Amino acid sequence: MKVKRLVRSLGLSLSGATLSFAALAGTPVVSVGFIDQAGEEQRQVPVTFGQVFVPGEVMDGDRLIIQIGDTELPTQVNVKAVHSDGSVRHAILSTRLPVVPANAEVSGEIALADTAGAGGTGITAQQLLDSGFDAEIRI
Repeated sequence: MKVKRLVRSLGLSLSGATLSFAALAGTPVVSVGFIDQAGEEQRQVPVTFGQVFVPGEVMDGDRLIIQIGDTELPTQVNVKAVHSDGSVRHAILSTRLPVVPANAEVSGEIALADTAGAGGTGITAQQLLDSGFDAEIRI
């Protein structure tokens, strides 16, 4: 299955390759490619796209990432539909590509994140305040 979608406002197209079952954490689920069509290098490019998965491939609670080479990109996943077994059928994925060279393709994978050791402690309110975080809310 080859998918090619044009993201007109960014001058990018997205190409996807064959789905493969993922048995272990960190295993690629789907190959993806982001192709520059603007003719110039782009940095910090936000991308959002939909992806379907076969039954049992991505289970409830699995954490998906987009990996480009050795770089794991922070990825937001919004599940839109599930199969009868509870596994993810369709999701919207969003991330930010660090760089897309002019007239080139950036290839990567949608993968199940390695969850070993992912159960660390959360950040406290004081740690957040000490980090320089600032917010103002007006109603």
